[in-house]
Amino acid sequence: MRYRNPILPADFSDPDVIRVGEDFYMVSSSFNFNPCIPVLHSVNLVEWELIGYVMDNLPLDIYKKVVHGGGVWAPSIRYHNGTFYCCFPLYGYGVWVCETKDIYGKWSAPRRLLPFEGLEDPCPIWTDDGKCYMAVAFCISKAGFNSYIAVYEVSPDLTECYGDYKIVYDGHNDNPCIEGPKFYKHGDYYYIYAPAGGVKHGWQTALRSKNIYGPYESKVVMAQDDSKINGPHQGALVDLPDGGYAFVHFSDRGAYGRITYLQPAEWINDWCICGKPKYRILNGSPTGEGEYPVNIQSGHKIDYSDCFKDKLSPVWQTPAVCGSDWYSVKDGLKIKGCEPTNVYYLDKCLTQRFSAYNFKVSVKAEIKGDCYAALAVTGSTCYSLCLFNDRIEKRVSDANGEKTVFTTYYGSRFSPFNGRKDAEIPPENMVNGKAELGLMVQKINGKALCMFTIDGRHWSDFVASAGRWIGARVALCCVGDGEAVFKDYVVTELPVEPEENF
Repeated sequence: MRYRNPILPADFSDPDVIRVGEDFYMVSSSFNFNPCIPVLHSVNLVEWELIGYVMDNLPLDIYKKVVHGGGVWAPSIRYHNGTFYCCFPLYGYGVWVCETKDIYGKWSAPRRLLPFEGLEDPCPIWTDDGKCYMAVAFCISKAGFNSYIAVYEVSPDLTECYGDYKIVYDGHNDNPCIEGPKFYKHGDYYYIYAPAGGVKHGWQTALRSKNIYGPYESKVVMAQDDSKINGPHQGALVDLPDGGYAFVHFSDRGAYGRITYLQPAEWINDWCICGKPKYRILNGSPTGEGEYPVNIQSGHKIDYSDCFKDKLSPVWQTPAVCGSDWYSVKDGLKIKGCEPTNVYYLDKCLTQRFSAYNFKVSVKAEIKGDCYAALAVTGSTCYSLCLFNDRIEKRVSDANGEKTVFTTYYGSRFSPFNGRKDAEIPPENMVNGKAELGLMVQKINGKALCMFTIDGRHWSDFVASAGRWIGARVALCCVGDGEAVFKDYVVTELPVEPEENF
């Protein structure tokens, strides 16, 4: 059986993957979104299902407001003595740990293990003598420096730190901006797999040493070379049930986010080369397709549609810690109107990732009161399709403010497409405060071209933008004095042109 990359064309940034028995588990960054740290499951590394989150909410009061780019960066997941551990940095607030015996159940409350605010990308390893160590990188905006990998000794239950870190590798000369370390032991060597060179144009480096504290020698084990898959960035080396290996990583795709790829991996001269090497002594490069690492088909997938029957689908997240008293789910999603604000900073909205390169969304919306319901695309620039009692508006917002760029009143046949027939809004189809809002997204020349629709007719287009370390998102919200009711949220994946499908 063959697969085609990307295996997850959605923004599951900084993936870390482990195998426990016949099952694979993945965690990824969630930044300022809640619930936090998605947990995914697979039996073949190709088909994935979303099974939960590590935390319901970020644990600090600062995240009761939208903090773009803050929160959880690059978590790691490990399994030791019957317990799953997730280690993660909270940007500017050190390294934290959650644990669970049941990965489908509840995780422990987060506890801070390493207080230094400049740390990022932690990953533990347990050694044969019963000790535990944690590799970390450094965030230049908080630590004042980067391009180093360091190691702490910590207690085996990840509750205590034994002293300060020790720098084990300086990447300034050969591997600048090295980060995202993942710790492994294979044969006689300790290995630290870490990306370097930056997200968009970097490469994957491996460090190895027979001593936990080094000295470490380095080798580039995967780089873009002539592949279309740019900057093959941080990820996970995964052992397979048959004794083989694979590598899961992300690649930055702008408004689509940092999406997930799967590569073959092979041990050559005590280095695990990832991707497809042109020559066995050199690095590999990312491939667009390959054989299933495990010859099983599961049919697992992430369903981004939601009928809003009696509970929210787990694909929805809020951009701040804002409770749940402002919405309810029973035969529809009811969202209470919030105070008028810039959508860029709106905390009380429900968001989900772009689900594919090409897809469309439709949702039935109705408002009650003096408010508007919005279907929005968020990013560094946000675009909102706003349903009022007497009109439809397109609004654009960013960090500097919000403005209305187009308005169509009910009964008007005027649209942003200047009379194009398929874009006009027939008065007979418009009911005050009630409509089917829609969105179509297509990858064209690498960009996410979006088009809002009303009752299935094209109305206005725009190009989505990435957010702070994340891809664009689709959002639902209600603003003003009233309530919005959303029903039948349907996401449909659409075909992708071959030249765009990588």
